[in-house]
Amino acid sequence: MKKKRLFIISIIIIVLLICIALFICFKTKKVEKSKTYDGTITSMNFYYAVANSVFYKFEIAGPKERRILTFTEQKANGRTSKYRKRLTPKNLKEIKDTINSNKIYEWNGFDKGVKGSKTKNNFILEVSYSDSKTLTAYGNKEYPVKFDERKKALYDCLERIVSSYR
Repeated sequence: MKKKRLFIISIIIIVLLICIALFICFKTKKVEKSKTYDGTITSMNFYYAVANSVFYKFEIAGPKERRILTFTEQKANGRTSKYRKRLTPKNLKEIKDTINSNKIYEWNGFDKGVKGSKTKNNFILEVSYSDSKTLTAYGNKEYPVKFDERKKALYDCLERIVSSYR
């Protein structure tokens, strides 16, 4: 009788441990799928080349109270334009919200192509946040899923902020 009771208790404990393990696994996966970046953006580098001499680059740098967005664009004729705008907390929130709502954070870890090459069809995205999280993605003639539409959303957001200054 004692052996039977011990056997049943052992089975119950094993089933409970399996249930707990499954619960933890599913909860973890759910969190990963809904991952967003909640910290304030402290720096960013977004570079995209569309041809050998045509590119645009957005860069956020500077101390907390004086973060600057610099937009550099080089056209096919070799002419380069550069614009700078001091960012407000509202601007930084708009950029963060664009990254989150367009799921650009899903690019994190994308790394395909020849590093360091700044030829056509190349992109770099590096974003650092106040909570020490980073978002980094790199591609050279290879891109993450929905790259064009998400790149356009980020470009439009950044360009709108810069153009409010021009």
